[in-house]
Amino acid sequence: ERATFRERADELRRSPVEEQPADEVRTLAVVSIEGQLFGIDSETIREFITVRDAVPVPCCPPHIVGNINFRGEILTVVDIRKALKLPPSELPSSPRAIVAECGELAVGIVVSTIHDAMFLVSLSDITVVSADLSLRSPYTIGTARYNGQTIAILDLLALLQDEQVVVNQAA
Repeated sequence: ERATFRERADELRRSPVEEQPADEVRTLAVVSIEGQLFGIDSETIREFITVRDAVPVPCCPPHIVGNINFRGEILTVVDIRKALKLPPSELPSSPRAIVAECGELAVGIVVSTIHDAMFLVSLSDITVVSADLSLRSPYTIGTARYNGQTIAILDLLALLQDEQVVVNQAA
């Protein structure tokens, strides 16, 4: 009886990642922005937060929500809906966000809902976005299935370096 329980405990403890080589699996955070599902590589995400008391930054474009004090660090919070060609709407007073790190850049990205923090997808299950899909954008690496829905997998580094998101101080 003990051997059976130990075997069951070992099986539950074993991660699905162990079943496939690490280079064949990708871990994504699944979020929705304006009803559209997106997958973001979990290696770029530090954590999920609720944005409170964002201080507007003077002379910045409207997609810069503001700055917040994030554990003693100034974190800029951005709204990427325009860059993703999603319809604009009023942000809630305390929006949810992901804190993403791309190299030395840390930024808060406003999301509508956080669905899954550790969604494992096999690289063979990621498909290239065809030209006719509405999910096609310069920031989309591909698509995958999540709970019967299609998610667009974002290249967050490319998105954060785009001139639609970056604030050009010289302009």
